[in-house]
Amino acid sequence: MLSRWPDDPPAVVRAEVYNDSTGELLYKGRLTLEPASEPIPSFRDAHLYAGWDGRSLHLADGRQFRITGSDK
Repeated sequence: MLSRWPDDPPAVVRAEVYNDSTGELLYKGRLTLEPASEPIPSFRDAHLYAGWDGRSLHLADGRQFRITGSDK
């Protein structure tokens, strides 16, 4: 699940990443879109996501959301 907080920079989202098979929470925190030159895509499109490698949420278009520093 991805969401935006009003005080976050434009390329930053808040995320909860779960294991598809077990439902286990794998990550909860901030992610930054890289490269951020294009708009952030719709979070609700399931075809957007290509996979999680433990550090980044990879998108089907080749971009990624990478773990950002500590949460506020």
